[in-house]
Amino acid sequence: MFGFAGFTDVNDGFLSMSLQRRGNAIFNGNLAEISVADNDIVVISGCNGDVAQLKKVSGKIILYSPNAKYIDYMIFNTSTAKSSGYGVETYDSNGRVIFSSNHKFLRPIKGIDTNLNKGAFIETQPPGSKYGVILSNYGFTLNINPDFCRRVMRSVRLDGNIKFNVVNYDDSGAGRIGMSYNDNSYFFNAIIVDITNY
Repeated sequence: MFGFAGFTDVNDGFLSMSLQRRGNAIFNGNLAEISVADNDIVVISGCNGDVAQLKKVSGKIILYSPNAKYIDYMIFNTSTAKSSGYGVETYDSNGRVIFSSNHKFLRPIKGIDTNLNKGAFIETQPPGSKYGVILSNYGFTLNINPDFCRRVMRSVRLDGNIKFNVVNYDDSGAGRIGMSYNDNSYFFNAIIVDITNY
């Protein structure tokens, strides 16, 4: 599984992912940053515009939006601390927490094919529920010419429903004289997760 930050293997040694922290990032010049560790999964829990992941640089996820002012997010990973008090906890042979009733764990609902060829579409959520989105296995189309580099990316907006769209990110002066290139990386997936009462 590929989240915003890196690869996570789901196998015999897999530990459940628990909520580590919540955050809010403000867009400045159409860009925002989220600090992450390699095993962090970033769940977008709210945003007032179309948000796409641009790149990861030195432990930071760089997000792009042509119209959002902010993004709310949650960070999940497998570093679940042992808790005290009442509750149920299970551990692996090394004493690491596999499950704890005192923690909020990642609750996937379904995977979504977000191939660019599908265009814009909406995923609804049941009344009384709140869903978040992990953009995973993301891709883009890339067009380079001598004047600019355009990246066409899958975006998401959460404002009651989950709205998938497509945004363009143009980087002026990124091309080389006499060069043109087009890369169609149509491998997009998203995971919708239940964050009701989180």
